[in-house]
Amino acid sequence: MRNTSFLAVATVVFFGLTTLSRVLTTVAANQRANRWEDAVAGRVALQVALDANDAYHLVARLSSVLIVASAVALATWSRRIALNARDRDTPTRPTWAMVAWFIPLLGIAYGIRELQRATAGVGSSPHRLRLWLYSMYIQTIFIVWALWLDLTGSVRVHDTASALGRLSQVTLQSLILCIVMAITAVLGAIAVLHTDQVVSRGPRQGKILSMRVVAAGTWPAPPTPEGA
Repeated sequence: MRNTSFLAVATVVFFGLTTLSRVLTTVAANQRANRWEDAVAGRVALQVALDANDAYHLVARLSSVLIVASAVALATWSRRIALNARDRDTPTRPTWAMVAWFIPLLGIAYGIRELQRATAGVGSSPHRLRLWLYSMYIQTIFIVWALWLDLTGSVRVHDTASALGRLSQVTLQSLILCIVMAITAVLGAIAVLHTDQVVSRGPRQGKILSMRVVAAGTWPAPPTPEGA
């Protein structure tokens, strides 16, 4: 059986780092909005607002990189979980379990379904995976909403007031997305660690039971009393 515990922990760590990067992005967005308001009012130099703008884009790019890294770690772990399940004669599709996480929106359901296949027959309750699925769908909706606002935001900006209002709107949507991502990260961590535990526990218990059976069969017979 392949060792999956390291990948499970790495996936959870990336979930946490991605959430932290979203927190930093929200803080940077708020700082950017405040600095531009100060620059328009003449309280700070224009360069201060430009520096805040650069800081926001830097943290936002870091968040995007961590999201991709989280998807890679999750996909690699899911494939190994599917392979381990196949080794104990559970019908799974390891390649599909990995590729599904890179399919926008629809891939989430397929990825969760492959994990449910892998945990069949090992005493796992599917409610953790279902909660994670629902949370990821909600997160995806908010991400699409944020992207839509980014694409259409420039159309609504006509003057300084509307531009500052747009920056405040970006801060609000970043805060909402941060909260949703934090909830999803917690539910995802619970689901990943539980799935990894139950899938890995089955083979270990079977191995321990086999060792006990072998030990019982090879244990030397008690000596026969004299005169028996």
